[in-house]
Amino acid sequence: MKCEIIQDLLPSYIEKLTSLHSNEEIEKHLQTCESCLQSYHEMTATANLNVPIVDK
Repeated sequence: MKCEIIQDLLPSYIEKLTSLHSNEEIEKHLQTCESCLQSYHEMTATANLNVPIVDK
């Protein structure tokens, strides 16, 4: 898969909303692409903050 597709799928992948086939393709890509792996780590770090969103 191309990086653009992986970048689009990462939020859904992190939330466990992607298919088994997509998961396999994403994981294979992350093993070989440092840029997408960096994005994945940044997204998971942000997702784990558990900071409530306050509307103003």
